[in-house]
Amino acid sequence: MTKNDKTAKDYSGMTYSEYARCVKANPPIADERLWRGPVPESAKEIVFKAFRDREDLVDVTLPKDLTAIRLSAFINCTNLRSVSFPKTLNTVEAWAFAGTSLAEIRYEGTIEEFGRIKFGDDWYGDCKPVVRCTDGDINHSPNN
Repeated sequence: MTKNDKTAKDYSGMTYSEYARCVKANPPIADERLWRGPVPESAKEIVFKAFRDREDLVDVTLPKDLTAIRLSAFINCTNLRSVSFPKTLNTVEAWAFAGTSLAEIRYEGTIEEFGRIKFGDDWYGDCKPVVRCTDGDINHSPNN
């Protein structure tokens, strides 16, 4: 996190209530006593800059009913190397994973189904992740 950025938030110490405001989900999001983060199973989308600058994220498994990852959702999560996309995902907006170290995406569907996801411009930044689908791998960026 940039020390001189007055808008930056240290997500590593956030409370459940603070976190719940970052993720749109059908209430109740989850029982606070069961929450282990970073994304509750009931989340339908991850909102704008929800996880910006989180250095503690390395591997993220997204909820099974997630449909959208919004603009810059994981921007500058410099240690993020892998993420699991559910088959229900249909939108990944611009710069969602820009500034990460994303090397691998695990996708619950087929290569053809992955191709139906709408991706925003430069959603992966400078990374060229390998996409591992149920029927094979895509060894290049989907936007190339």
